[in-house]
Amino acid sequence: MAADPLLVTGFFLFLVAVGCLIASSDITAIIRIRRTPRKAINALPQAGSFEIVGKAQGDSITSPISETPCVFWQVEVKEKKMTGRGGTYWETIFRKSCQEPFEIRDETGNIKISPQRSNFFLKEGLEDSSGRFNEKLEKLNINTKTEKDWGSTKQQNRSFKVYERLIQTNEQVYVLAEMQEMDKVSSFAERISPYMIGDRSEQVLLDTLNGQVVTKVFLTLLVGGIIMYAVLNGSSSGK
Repeated sequence: MAADPLLVTGFFLFLVAVGCLIASSDITAIIRIRRTPRKAINALPQAGSFEIVGKAQGDSITSPISETPCVFWQVEVKEKKMTGRGGTYWETIFRKSCQEPFEIRDETGNIKISPQRSNFFLKEGLEDSSGRFNEKLEKLNINTKTEKDWGSTKQQNRSFKVYERLIQTNEQVYVLAEMQEMDKVSSFAERISPYMIGDRSEQVLLDTLNGQVVTKVFLTLLVGGIIMYAVLNGSSSGK
């Protein structure tokens, strides 16, 4: 039996809506980037959203995995897990970011940025699954060994993927932030509330976010289409 075109169209629109809902955070970020004006640091608004581009400055700190000098680091660890059917997948078990503030400087001045509660879009830096950083993971309170069998004293290494992303001194940084009103905070530094920090250009960030939206909507349509096909085929077979 042929599917009702109105039913198919309605289901398609429903799937698009679901996909957009799943990608809502990316869509929100795209809208905010497009609507927010670029400002020089010496011309920031008294209140409201703004974006700036400048060079990262500040006290040099050392990243926990590669021990690289930087002003900001972000570490993510994924562990290889088994599925019930004998397959494998990677699950994020640890994510931590440096909380130390750093400065952004352009040709007109500089401001201090606190990375807390910000969304970061950073280029992939270190990526390793060889196990050579297991000692560093232990220092992050991640147990890298597990008992091979119940009650056995023999141990084997667990499988990890380690990612470390950095912002280094003098690296160009894009910041989308909100300037809070003076009467709501006690200092100028607290007035700046970053929403997004990236080490890529605004256009690259937009391209990345657009790609994520398209991927999420497409996957939703694909899964929904497979389900509809199975349902329609089942209905036809049953008659």
